[in-house]
Amino acid sequence: MRTVKICKTDISLFSVVVKAESDPAEKTAAEFLQRVIKASCGVELPIVEENAEKGIYLGFRAPGDEVKFDGFKIAADGADLFIDGNLARGTLYGAYDFAEEFLGYRSFAPDCEVIPAEGEAEVVPGYEHVENPVFEMRHCD
Repeated sequence: MRTVKICKTDISLFSVVVKAESDPAEKTAAEFLQRVIKASCGVELPIVEENAEKGIYLGFRAPGDEVKFDGFKIAADGADLFIDGNLARGTLYGAYDFAEEFLGYRSFAPDCEVIPAEGEAEVVPGYEHVENPVFEMRHCD
């Protein structure tokens, strides 16, 4: 199984944390992370609506002025990981980005995704990543 550490702590000791009044996109992000972490690392992280001793917090912080439109910020702060979007769907995009960067996740079509179960990755304390879309609006017909 893949080994992932967040702030020097094995990912198996973490919970995915959402607010009780989370937007559906943030709940989707939590379920997505739970599923791909289980497939990649072999552990099913609990999804909780409260503080956790070690947490992957979704949508808890204002991402800051550097995040625009539906962009996101991923930050490791001490012992926890925060994924925050300017909008709720930005948090979801941040969850996808985390899975791609640290779990090797790839999605090629709705019925074709790759979730590697080998290798290792580490989110170091102080890690920060901001991503903004090039366009203000996404529209598909």
